[in-house]
Amino acid sequence: MNDSTSSARTVFFLLLAVLLLVVPEKSSVAQPNPENNLKVKSHSWKSHGVGRLAELREITIENSGGTDYENIEIRVSLFNAKGKFSGSLRGTIDGFVAAGSEKTFFDVSLGLMNTVLGKSEASVTTARESQRRSAESASDAIVVKDWKFESGTTLGSEGFITEITLENTGKRHFRNIRILFTETGVDGSARREHSSLLIIRDFLPAGEEKTFRDLNAVFSLPGARQRSVAVSGAERISSKELGYLMAEASHGKTSLNERPPREREETGENPREEERIPPSPEPSYEYEEPEDMEREELVALPERDIKIRSFRWGTGIPGSMGTLSELVLENAGDFAYGEIQFRIEFFSDRGSYLGSNRFKVDGILSPGQTTRLENVSVGFINKFHDPERLRLKVFRAEAL
Repeated sequence: MNDSTSSARTVFFLLLAVLLLVVPEKSSVAQPNPENNLKVKSHSWKSHGVGRLAELREITIENSGGTDYENIEIRVSLFNAKGKFSGSLRGTIDGFVAAGSEKTFFDVSLGLMNTVLGKSEASVTTARESQRRSAESASDAIVVKDWKFESGTTLGSEGFITEITLENTGKRHFRNIRILFTETGVDGSARREHSSLLIIRDFLPAGEEKTFRDLNAVFSLPGARQRSVAVSGAERISSKELGYLMAEASHGKTSLNERPPREREETGENPREEERIPPSPEPSYEYEEPEDMEREELVALPERDIKIRSFRWGTGIPGSMGTLSELVLENAGDFAYGEIQFRIEFFSDRGSYLGSNRFKVDGILSPGQTTRLENVSVGFINKFHDPERLRLKVFRAEAL
């Protein structure tokens, strides 16, 4: 090989090496990062303690990014009374948080806790990008028409929005409406401002006006000179779910505006009759949609479509597996369901809440089908309970 050929090849390989080094990356656009976009704003406990089911009463997650997320996985770090780290728990929220909004989820299970809790910190570890996108903003669709405020008995400590009238001018149905209450005042020469977030746990159909009363207490600034309220968001629901909610409301069930029930050992109250007796057949409902209402795709709502027509306790003592001797289910929805999961809550003979188990049944429940199951395992039992005081509900299922 002559020197000119060798030199040419050397130059060629040098140029190739330079080109490989300067090839740009495939994309310089920042990818969605749920760990950075999703932040836990607050959380509170429903149940915790050594050997007990760890369950959050509620957790509020804020999505500051431009991507919608669902199937949100969280980690709750646990600390003892002296602030020493004592472990962590993980759970998955089967819900949806739209971009630029926040949402509160209730009754989030984290598994069994084996430590005494002093304090806790919650964070999002991962989430999946969602294809569901709300076509209409609740803050744009819902208009505040009137509201009334009343100061509490203690000066400068609390106040109450005694009633608020909202109109849904849009074509979407909403529930769990978030209200931002803001006060401004003057402290000496300084201007002060404080905001509180309230959640109306009720529903507002498209094109309707509704008055809500007796909202939760809010902090009130001493000497406030100006007060304002605004809708900061809401959870969009389908016409199918609206029908279920309207049926429950028309038959006198508890308003969604009430806070989730506290643990029975905290309140000392007995469970309501509807909590320990299998629900009666679902009432019928009528709802006439506005003529310009957009047609919606069928929506799977397993926790409402699957009806628990009856159940009977079988066996189970502390230190053994518990069973239901009979469980009768009906699928009143439009989808077939499999992997049906339940939550059963236990109470003492005095009505004290003792905890809950989750369990799953095999098989497929077709639309319109009623099935009777026998000797259904509900998991390990670790405390005595009153078999006459049980509450059972569908937790989730897979639409087929």
